[in-house]
Amino acid sequence: MRDVSGATHRYRLHGLRLASDRPLPELAGVTLPARAPVDLVLRTRTPESPRRDPVTWLTRGRSWLRVGRTASGYLLSIAGGNQFHVDDRGARIDGARAAGTPWPEFRHLFLDHVLPRVLSLRGRLSLHATAVLLPRGLAAFLGPAGMGKSTLAASFVADGRPIWCDDCLTLDELAGRIRAIPSHPGFRLAPDSARSLGFAGDLVRSTGKRVFAGDGSATSRPRKVAAIYRLARTSGRMPRIEPLPAREAFLEIVSAAFSLDPEDRASHARRFELVGRLTAALEVKRLLLPRRFESLPAVRALVLADARRG
Repeated sequence: MRDVSGATHRYRLHGLRLASDRPLPELAGVTLPARAPVDLVLRTRTPESPRRDPVTWLTRGRSWLRVGRTASGYLLSIAGGNQFHVDDRGARIDGARAAGTPWPEFRHLFLDHVLPRVLSLRGRLSLHATAVLLPRGLAAFLGPAGMGKSTLAASFVADGRPIWCDDCLTLDELAGRIRAIPSHPGFRLAPDSARSLGFAGDLVRSTGKRVFAGDGSATSRPRKVAAIYRLARTSGRMPRIEPLPAREAFLEIVSAAFSLDPEDRASHARRFELVGRLTAALEVKRLLLPRRFESLPAVRALVLADARRG
């Protein structure tokens, strides 16, 4: 039986029931009753009580995020020594905050970097993607860091469209259809994007971005996906949308999928199978963006029209 003593805060996100020993204000819109059964427990500790399990590192070098294998599960070391120990089943996470890391930043690391990878351990398909809710479903945006996913989504928010997720889009098959599973609807912006769009929020030191809360009432149930767009840059002045060949679409989604253990072949096989069904059910397209904030209204209009047709 899972030990939940002291973990009195209950939330639902990514299709899981989470218990935490400290409140997670980002999840205020997805709370559960205090005695609700849980799937995952988060416990936090002070830097003075680290665990000393032997670690076999699966990632090379001294990167911002390192993943290692331990006797009981996995260790994720992130952003200057913050540690998250994950058990083999992805059912318990023990977090140790590094000295100097503010609690809001530690929560961000857990919600947006650690939890998406734990979801893959549990067999979920979670993509490094940002999504907004449109009249006929979600528009999801893929692309590498710095491509403008959050800025584009925030421009939809400024235009009155709800944010669905930033950085982690979880998909599942419900009644034979691909659906997006609710997450926490916050987003983060680089300072220049925040100023351009008129947003003001708390700064996350490790990323240099500002954090904003979304409207949780719009993300309380699974939704269909209207379209998936892989962002790219264009030297032209106007945005445009192009179809992606099926093989390229498959590879783009596979590369966007979060993974915890690069040596877990069974997990990779499940992910490939889910991505294959996803690309068979949905059209993935390339969205070419000009490098100007002034183009965002034209990009929104193009996406709205394309998603409406889809």
